[in-house]
Amino acid sequence: MRSSPLPSLHMTMRVFAKAIALLLALNLVCIAAQIDPIAALTRFNTWWIVGHGRARLVYPSDFQNGQLPIESLMGAHTLAYTTKANDEFRVLVLGESGIAGWGLPDQDTFSAQLTARNLKVHGKRLVAYNLAYPSPNVARDILILDAALSYQPDLIIWFITPAALDNAPSSIGTNSVFFDLNRDRLQRLTTTYALQAWFAARMDSVPTWRSWTAIRGQDTLPVWLNTLLYPFIAPDLGQTNRHLNNEPIPAKARYTSGQVGFDPMPNETWRFLDMGKSMAQQVNAQLLLVNEPMLIGSGSNSDVNYNLQYERAFYEAYRQNLTAYAAEKSISFVDLWNVIPAASFTDTPLHANAAGYAALVDQITIPISKLGEIGH
Repeated sequence: MRSSPLPSLHMTMRVFAKAIALLLALNLVCIAAQIDPIAALTRFNTWWIVGHGRARLVYPSDFQNGQLPIESLMGAHTLAYTTKANDEFRVLVLGESGIAGWGLPDQDTFSAQLTARNLKVHGKRLVAYNLAYPSPNVARDILILDAALSYQPDLIIWFITPAALDNAPSSIGTNSVFFDLNRDRLQRLTTTYALQAWFAARMDSVPTWRSWTAIRGQDTLPVWLNTLLYPFIAPDLGQTNRHLNNEPIPAKARYTSGQVGFDPMPNETWRFLDMGKSMAQQVNAQLLLVNEPMLIGSGSNSDVNYNLQYERAFYEAYRQNLTAYAAEKSISFVDLWNVIPAASFTDTPLHANAAGYAALVDQITIPISKLGEIGH
């Protein structure tokens, strides 16, 4: 029988001690060089093999409900593989899962249909890039925008819903994982724009020992490994045959008047809208804020609620306040809340089919035309 490479306990302990010492030394080197090994590893992706990137960001429900840092998301997006041409009018689209096109193939999403219209702004061809992400939250949108500013946008179309402006700390929900993965970026932005109190109310303090650990975020590794399959295996995007307009509206909606997080309106979270305007100006881009279309239900309880999400009185107060806020802050704004027919909505009051987003594209060309000469 072959002898063991570690014939004694003493030898085993010596090898183990050397391994620990080597690991500690590597940890200190990474800290001194400000290197996060796992973050650097998860930026690697396989889209370079096909050479065009992904049309959408990696969704948290694509694989095992996992999330990745923004740098990883952007590195696999088509933006990272597309050099801006001289004749391109580049549009970045922000929003939640409906605008991302949950349940739809790439070619049917809002961004893809807007690009397919072959519009020209100032004589340049309009190309829209889909940076929407599930679970509405304006702070999350700002994190994505901050990472995308280096890609030379000309216009940022930002779709807003009431839920995205919920000021209750508990409202961040699944975005808490996203915020934690991108904590440094979020802290930098909230400090720059004097929103430290907003940050402190939502983010747990970091243990002292964490600053002495370079290897962290191991939970992202299985998620990252799954995303390496993206160019070869299409993810499940939740296609459905459900149509909410055929279902009754409940007696009580999820969001109602006087609810915590919305009383008052505007509140501290609305200041992220100001941040978006400022960030757009920094790169000489225009910002268009859009009140996202939603289902206007009918039948029983429709006199009280628009749909299962929003009470009528609550939503009308939100619309009025958002319009006034945009005017006060000189933010270009258009209210398109009712431009998608009820029959086009699918499994949520914000998810529509291809025909619904075609109707939205018809309407969005109007405010875009006011930003500059538009044609075909």
